[in-house]
Amino acid sequence: MNKVDNLVKRILMEWSSIYKNRFQSMKEILFSGHFHWENGCIVPDAVFFSSLKKNEIVSPISYNTDQLKKTKERIKPYKNNKHLKSLHDSWIVEAKFDLQKAKFLEKNIDVFASEFIGIESKEIAFWLLMLDRDWFYEPHACICKIPVEINSDWQEAIRGFLLEVMPHVNEQFTVLNNPFPEHKKIYDFFNKLFKRFEK
Repeated sequence: MNKVDNLVKRILMEWSSIYKNRFQSMKEILFSGHFHWENGCIVPDAVFFSSLKKNEIVSPISYNTDQLKKTKERIKPYKNNKHLKSLHDSWIVEAKFDLQKAKFLEKNIDVFASEFIGIESKEIAFWLLMLDRDWFYEPHACICKIPVEINSDWQEAIRGFLLEVMPHVNEQFTVLNNPFPEHKKIYDFFNKLFKRFEK
């Protein structure tokens, strides 16, 4: 595991309620204002992990175990109500299912952190549509100000991210390899990036 994988791993472990895979973590790293370039590498700002209490153990399992406990307490009155029992049962099953997924994620965390797995095609497509509509995230996003010289791990990580995104860019924003005029800005942005990072 390289320095990018380890940063993604930390995000997946400590922010498991928000980030479920490498794509979601890389999207946050590259497109939010919570990270910055430093000596050719991307590092989190001072506040990204600061909401955690000192010595607090945070993981997907601990978070989802706590959520299951809270769910059981919150909906306890529903259990003996015949009109609400099915709602009670479905919430419990959903919370238990989330815990099982968390256990699987944590058991295979190195794979989830280093590979683009667990991503649905529609997730990337929807994100691109929102990105195009709201253009443009944070003005200080790392993806917008990549230095000339960057660490080789980050070079490969950005290239891997773009390889996941580019098929959707070309599918959603072009016809016969020509960009739709209303989507030209996002199309040009990603194609310019891809030309820099493709081998």
